[in-house]
Amino acid sequence: MTTSNNVSSPPAIVPPSCNRTQELIFLVAYVVIGAVMLIGNAFVSLVFILTSKLRRNYMNIFLLSLSISDMLMALLVIPFYTVHCFGDCPHSLTHFCWLLRKARDFALGATTLNICAITYDRYLAILRPLKYNAKMTKFRVILILAVVWMIPVVVAATRNAWYHSTEEENKRHLTVVKLFDVAIIITPVIIFQVAILVVHIKIIRILGHRKAGPRSGSRSSSNNFSESSVDVLRLRKGTTSCVFVVLSFVACWLPKTVHNFSHVVDPPDPVLSSPLFFRICFLFLFIQSSLNPFIYTLYRSRFRKASRALLLRCCRSR
Repeated sequence: MTTSNNVSSPPAIVPPSCNRTQELIFLVAYVVIGAVMLIGNAFVSLVFILTSKLRRNYMNIFLLSLSISDMLMALLVIPFYTVHCFGDCPHSLTHFCWLLRKARDFALGATTLNICAITYDRYLAILRPLKYNAKMTKFRVILILAVVWMIPVVVAATRNAWYHSTEEENKRHLTVVKLFDVAIIITPVIIFQVAILVVHIKIIRILGHRKAGPRSGSRSSSNNFSESSVDVLRLRKGTTSCVFVVLSFVACWLPKTVHNFSHVVDPPDPVLSSPLFFRICFLFLFIQSSLNPFIYTLYRSRFRKASRALLLRCCRSR
């Protein structure tokens, strides 16, 4: 007897936790948010790149870097990691999740450190104005950006190396990976972001005090105060946009923080470690990255003017 050579391979085993309907609903939400994230941050990047006046401000350079990291999340994380690596439904690239996790860790780390860089710039500009020009030089900006983009590479590579060791060795190394994940969450989200919030609260209070005018004085002093109050108002609005970026970042990272802490417990909480909660965590992360362009538009007048000028230029060219 001869056996047929066209024997079909057995289908992939689908675990009981796989819910295709839930997966489809979240994928549609991810695609919509990802499109908003990509288009909005691409527009922000174009405005910053094509407007020379905005490029002269170091904080805008950090905002441009943040927009690039948000675009990388839309391009690398949403179409790949969120489809193939949530652990319940198998897909064609599920075996390559070790590589897709690198892209995820890189994009999330770059977003976090860019926000820290923005906060450092605001800290010097508002709380240490006399030292700003001396400390925030072109060389310092390049150095900060190098650190912002290199640390996520190291973190992603380190986590990936430890993850592979857990598959080859015993379960104790898995605990090391979990503790590493928690450490990565504790450092940027809890410690860094609490410090960032404290800095921005101090900045808002200082700018509020600067709005108070002199009770008496000559006309020249009144004119000088009027000019300075306009500068303070512009500075206040620009810094307020950064505050809202940070607040949205902290709020949207809370579910992911809870998720990472839940995996340290053995056994982990079934609700917090479920694919549904995992998808909700990333939904909040993507919402945060899609909000940033709208925050710039609402609170930064120079950005609004540059945006209108760019749109008018495009319309006239047609």
